[in-house]
Amino acid sequence: KQMSSEIQIVAPQSISETESLSAVLAKSALLPVELRGKQADILATILTGAELGLAPMQSLRGIQIIKGKPTLSADTMGALCKRRHDICEHLTLKESTPLQCTYATKRRHENVTTMTFTIQDAQRAGLAGSDTYRKFPAAMLRARCLSMVCRAVYPDLCLGLYDPEELGGVAEPIRLETMRVER
Repeated sequence: KQMSSEIQIVAPQSISETESLSAVLAKSALLPVELRGKQADILATILTGAELGLAPMQSLRGIQIIKGKPTLSADTMGALCKRRHDICEHLTLKESTPLQCTYATKRRHENVTTMTFTIQDAQRAGLAGSDTYRKFPAAMLRARCLSMVCRAVYPDLCLGLYDPEELGGVAEPIRLETMRVER
């Protein structure tokens, strides 16, 4: 029997198949701790991802439920935008340091949008004091800047979903006008 070189994605074709998959995955130690044993949460995560065109395991890696709301990791937002070449001409990391991050993107039929998120922005938002920001400031600034530019320029692709950090403990949402935006 000849093997296909195509990658086969397991994609449930019905709600009952999705429920069965969720039941099996609920027993897995490979899932995030928050999902283990929670078949209904796994099902909701997979269904949310399906609406975005994500495979079940992509959904479980890239979507978190925070305070009852689905959130997308910054990497997932970036992937959703970058894979749509008909809409996103480019999404480019321009600068990444422990002090600031800049992304530029061009949506088809629009001008280039460039956004920067700085450590000062993180401090104003009450984020920079966390252990993760102290240990990995460049990575955290990249994630925040990426999610910010994706939501601002591609709201139809991100469907209003936020980065988990943005819903967990941030006293005040970051206002776009506090960031430097060039068009």
